[in-house]
Amino acid sequence: MEGKDWYLSTTIWAALLAVVGAIVPLVGMMGVDALAGDVTRIAGGVAVVIGGLTAIYRRYKATTKLK
Repeated sequence: MEGKDWYLSTTIWAALLAVVGAIVPLVGMMGVDALAGDVTRIAGGVAVVIGGLTAIYRRYKATTKLK
């Protein structure tokens, strides 16, 4: 079975979205004014949920292994 490159994997990108979504509010709490506020925390939470659920779903549906 032929594999695909890691950067073509929807699962990888969804997991990265979840990680970024978790990091952004933390950076905002550290005092970076451009990232402070409720909108940043809400956007970070939404990114974590969407990224996490997408990663789980895409891994379940995956048929091709990564190289």
